[in-house]
Amino acid sequence: MQSVESNSPFSFEPYLLSPLDHAVIPLPMSVLISFELNSPIKAIRILDKGISSLVHRLPFLTGDLVLTQVDKKNILKLQPPASLSTCPLLQVKHHPSEYLSHPKGTGNKFSFDALDEQNYIPIPLDIPPTQPQPILRFQANVLQDGIVLSVIFHHLAIDAAGLQSILTYLAACCRAASSENQSIKFFTNPEKEQKARNQLSRLANETDPVGYKGPYEKTSSESLDGPIAENATQRLVFPAERIERIRMACILLYSEQTASDPSSSPIKLSSNDIVTVLIWLCAAQAEHPVPHQPSPSLVFLVNIRPVLQPPLPMTYIGNGVIAGETTSKRLTTPKPNKTPSHHGITKDTISLILHLALKLRKSITSIDEAYVGRIAASAHQGLPSPFNPSNIVVSSLRSMPFYGVDFGPVLGHGRMLDVVNLRLKNFGWILPAKAMGDGSRSAPWEVRMTMERGAMERFKAHEVVRWATGEDNLAKL
Repeated sequence: MQSVESNSPFSFEPYLLSPLDHAVIPLPMSVLISFELNSPIKAIRILDKGISSLVHRLPFLTGDLVLTQVDKKNILKLQPPASLSTCPLLQVKHHPSEYLSHPKGTGNKFSFDALDEQNYIPIPLDIPPTQPQPILRFQANVLQDGIVLSVIFHHLAIDAAGLQSILTYLAACCRAASSENQSIKFFTNPEKEQKARNQLSRLANETDPVGYKGPYEKTSSESLDGPIAENATQRLVFPAERIERIRMACILLYSEQTASDPSSSPIKLSSNDIVTVLIWLCAAQAEHPVPHQPSPSLVFLVNIRPVLQPPLPMTYIGNGVIAGETTSKRLTTPKPNKTPSHHGITKDTISLILHLALKLRKSITSIDEAYVGRIAASAHQGLPSPFNPSNIVVSSLRSMPFYGVDFGPVLGHGRMLDVVNLRLKNFGWILPAKAMGDGSRSAPWEVRMTMERGAMERFKAHEVVRWATGEDNLAKL
């Protein structure tokens, strides 16, 4: 079933993507959101009206990416779609034998971990780059007791912060579709988006591309887009209390190590730092159970909107992220020390996590406007992609306020948001916190991992993962 209202033609002035758009994962991404509903069919009508309202205000979201030549360089351009009839903005598919929580008769419980991805998404994820590629499409998957909304966005045109803005605007449009008295307020428009792209282009034009480019300097013969059959995906939950115990153990150990140094200052380690290096450490050792040199690098994404002067708007939908990288020769399994600290993890392990967290923190703080400028200035010169299976890639969506977004009286709040992509081996997504404000500190840390099947089993069995998830039954490591 295809939608009608959101299938109307839209037009906008074609434009070239920004330099930073050319320096990210060159693939469409899939985000799925579940809604438990009394009336899924009524919710479809609201979604259809909401998407139609969204793209009337931001018509470029209907566009297709195409390659074009500018000054003999291949540049990506966003242009209106030739037709929406073959690839509508919203598609609807029924799954009458599946349910979220409350079965109506017989059926199978829906699971993000056992998802037949191609059956739940509106467009293929492997469209050849030589063909026009939509930057945003939706599919409403109707289950017995709700909807799983699939959102496909192309990372070459939209990043996670941009997606959060889109979902916030869509929610406002859905609320308005449910009530005639609801006003809709957008914090961006095509003119503001163009202004941000112009700022990034000026930065690229004013910067000498020569200099350290971090992970973008390295080449890899390995394909980013790997065979799905060889990979597995798993959602893991780390209680906030356990992550905090690791963080405090690292801070205590650092204080002990620097007690005799009067020039040392207290360290600032976030829980996000700890979860990121936990993924790096355990995934690297699971991927290479035998000591491996060189050790896999950690590639992480940094939101550079606040780094620039003037800052890019946080509401900018295009790419405001770049990749950072850190490496360590200590990723081989440490010598076993069965004497645990009072935090429940061995001191050797805490020492290694501290070492990795300090390297990560140093890499994050080194990303300044000059670094961003060098990446931007080199983006059209064919930068090697750091997003390859040789590295462990972590993207944190923890601060995305998704669960605070209200889609109105019919849809309500999303019950679950997840990122499922079996093609991207050695990728970890730190998912949005399920609580807002100060409450997010106690919200469990949820992580979506995709790895080769054998490596995934070793990752889940890793002693640090087992302790951090609580699967050790509170036993000492």
